[in-house]
Amino acid sequence: MIHFEKVARSNAWDEAKKIRKYATYLEDDAEEWHDEINANDMADWAAWKAGFVGKYCNIRWRNKWLRELENNRQRQGETIDAYYARFKRLVKRVDINVDQHK
Repeated sequence: MIHFEKVARSNAWDEAKKIRKYATYLEDDAEEWHDEINANDMADWAAWKAGFVGKYCNIRWRNKWLRELENNRQRQGETIDAYYARFKRLVKRVDINVDQHK
């Protein structure tokens, strides 16, 4: 989502275009969710994003990502930079404040 919003800003997409572009990448349950929502309820990007995040970034997903983070290990042949980048992505996903754990 963060990367998508950077791309949208750099391309000066309006809210409707953000929703259309993001929706083209949805599959399975997420695509069905998008097809079934009331367009008037989620006509702006903020409402659409909140609906999507509420549906697909819930505690179940957060727990899954936490398990991935807990089991995260550097892979054979993986550079430390690549491992650290993957680690940072997982931390962002689960929204951990790293400073609180020091």
